[in-house]
Amino acid sequence: MLYNKILVLLRSIRRNKTFSLLNIIGLAAGIACAGFIFLWIENERSFNQQFIKKDNLFFLVQQDRNDPSGNFKNGAPTPMTPDLEKNMPGIKRIGRITWENKQLFVLGDKKIFKMGQYADSSIISMLDLPFVYGAPPFLPSPESIIISESLSKAFFNNENPVGKTIVTQSEAPWSKDGSFKITGVFKDLPENSSFRFNWISPFKVYDDLLWPEWNKWNIFHTTLVETEPSANVDHLGKMLRDYMPAKVENSPLQTFLLSIKDVNLYDKLVNGKPSEGKIEYINLFSVIAILILLIGCINFMNLSTARSEKRALEVGVRKVSGAGRFSLVRQFMEESLLMALFSVIAAVVMICLGIPLFNKIIGKELHIDLLQPVHFIFLLSAGVICGVVSGLYPAFYLSSFKPAQVLKGLKISKGGTPVFMRKGLVVLQFTISVMLIIATITIYRQIGHVKSRNLGYNVKNMVEVLIPKSVNNHFPAIRDELLKTGLIENAAVTWSEPLYMHTSSDEYTWEGKSPNDKSQTFDVGVSAGYIATMKMKIKAGRDFYDTDADSMHSVIINETLAKKMGEQGKPGSYISRKSPQVKVEIIGIVEDFVFNNMYGSAGPVMIYCLPQAGDDMIISAKEGADIQKVITATDRLLTSFNKGYPFEYKFVDEKFNKLFLSEMLIGNLAIIFSVLAILISCLGLFGLAAYTAERRTKEIGIRKVLGASVGSLTQLLSVDFLKLVCISCVVAFPVAWWSLHNWLQHYQYRTTIAWWIFPLAAFMAILIAVITVAYQAVKAAVVNPVKALRTE
Repeated sequence: MLYNKILVLLRSIRRNKTFSLLNIIGLAAGIACAGFIFLWIENERSFNQQFIKKDNLFFLVQQDRNDPSGNFKNGAPTPMTPDLEKNMPGIKRIGRITWENKQLFVLGDKKIFKMGQYADSSIISMLDLPFVYGAPPFLPSPESIIISESLSKAFFNNENPVGKTIVTQSEAPWSKDGSFKITGVFKDLPENSSFRFNWISPFKVYDDLLWPEWNKWNIFHTTLVETEPSANVDHLGKMLRDYMPAKVENSPLQTFLLSIKDVNLYDKLVNGKPSEGKIEYINLFSVIAILILLIGCINFMNLSTARSEKRALEVGVRKVSGAGRFSLVRQFMEESLLMALFSVIAAVVMICLGIPLFNKIIGKELHIDLLQPVHFIFLLSAGVICGVVSGLYPAFYLSSFKPAQVLKGLKISKGGTPVFMRKGLVVLQFTISVMLIIATITIYRQIGHVKSRNLGYNVKNMVEVLIPKSVNNHFPAIRDELLKTGLIENAAVTWSEPLYMHTSSDEYTWEGKSPNDKSQTFDVGVSAGYIATMKMKIKAGRDFYDTDADSMHSVIINETLAKKMGEQGKPGSYISRKSPQVKVEIIGIVEDFVFNNMYGSAGPVMIYCLPQAGDDMIISAKEGADIQKVITATDRLLTSFNKGYPFEYKFVDEKFNKLFLSEMLIGNLAIIFSVLAILISCLGLFGLAAYTAERRTKEIGIRKVLGASVGSLTQLLSVDFLKLVCISCVVAFPVAWWSLHNWLQHYQYRTTIAWWIFPLAAFMAILIAVITVAYQAVKAAVVNPVKALRTE
């Protein structure tokens, strides 16, 4: 039975090749587009889903109650961990794990840099790390370490390294040099995970390296919580909220739980609930996927109803032969579903062919696997839904024909509901397309607007090099040698990467400061010459001297902190710091510079002259210098101070561009789906234009005989479609403006929605429509009128 129906459908496709192929291609393109979005959303939502206990694992995060932005910090003070584990009901386990640390591993002549973390042993059981070698306990002593399978193979090939010793050389004061005994090898963690460590060493190692004052109630690590399966997470969250104020007088911090399943989707908290972030883009593109599927369905409906006269006789004969309306509806729905099935097959081919390019654009490794139930169900569901939505209206419309009218050869419809529906659906198609064009232009304008803002420092021709302690100790000599090359303008060291900065661990006060002001300050230690290297501007006072005179007793602040201090925000004033208890003199005020959030404004910053704490060397190359020669000269020089130490560098402007990966991804996706939406809409417009030209063949022939030119005939056939596109623009403009205006409110530093975007989008849509329709119009207009009138 099904086989016979497929044969009937194939015969129908052969009889109406153009329209059938347009239907299949239009639906297939819509399903393929939705498929790409589905794969991307699946990847984003799969973050941390591989952990067995994911439903009961939460990060402890801190939020400043005085900060209305909703931003939070992932971490918790060190004493909080044992206290919560002992006294907080509902918590099964709790573990501390540091932020990423880069260690140099050495075995013989082989040296490899790898990122890892110091962690409590409870982290291993909470994450249920799968081990290749080793057995519990995995971290029995401070000298033990577990490593990833890839790190194990890099040093030991396929041997079991458990029990062997590996040496580490650290770059930072919070990392440990020495020998570690390997007690386990775990399988590499996947890309879509919050934890990408290649090694874990006991947290006690890290704990012992920091000063006691720093360790107490300051946040230098992440804390992971495993709740009891029966725990009421909302109630637990309420109990945690006031933990910090109860422990630290006047603390502005509130503690919340953030599920590891949500950490990739949300970047703000509102009343303790996750808000904003990638989830907004996921929701947005889910809607876009539905809209593009709808465009494909509209093509099917329009072409099916437009060619209703071709099937009118078939309907009339069937009804006279005794077929009821229900049986006809069923027949047309079956045809629609079979057509959708062919479209699904074509969509799978499109996805397989397009996935390499799509992966390149979004920077991920996605793939479609029909053996995965979720992929198969998605495609099947998309096909069924499209088949039903596309076929429902044509089925009821075609089955409503009266056999008497049809068999007498009377016109079935002149204008009325079917024509109005077709025009309305074309307007809807192009409304969506025009909105996507406007959105794409605005997204790229916003990215360009931020990239071109005054950052307060230079990112071009800047090279960042990680240096070990042994190199840092010789930095003045290294700097002099670098300047002698003639390629380098300046160099400095810092403990914080350019573009990023951590909140201060200290509490600062000054004369006149409100006792209720517990807002946090950012601080950074640098060498003399850092301001000049980064090309920052001193607005008042002076830069650090190139001697030991400034050290811990002098500080440069930014304009934001100076304004916050009021009358005390000037060179010569003093700021008191709690740890250690000393007063530091303000020697200069630097112009505000942007860090962390490129869309936001600068926070209050204090800059110390502490070159000994730096593990990042920043090199400013001269304008026009060969950057490869700069790299070679730096490598040769650093190697002479520490032979065998791997040389690694990054370009600051490349790191700057990476800060916009999310926005660039959204922009690229918007371009892809805008183009697809327009192409699918044009397929429908192409089909309708072909149908119109075919229906008006004799009219065109008569007009040509009476002297009508090809141009006037093309205009005659095109003008109705162009009116619909113009109406689409009128509808799309206010909706697009409202949507984009709301989207831009998320950014403190934002562009405007320029007026010229709207006529440009309209021009693009009209031009594409003209090209699409004009082909069919010209094709019909140049036909010999004798052929068109031969049957008259």
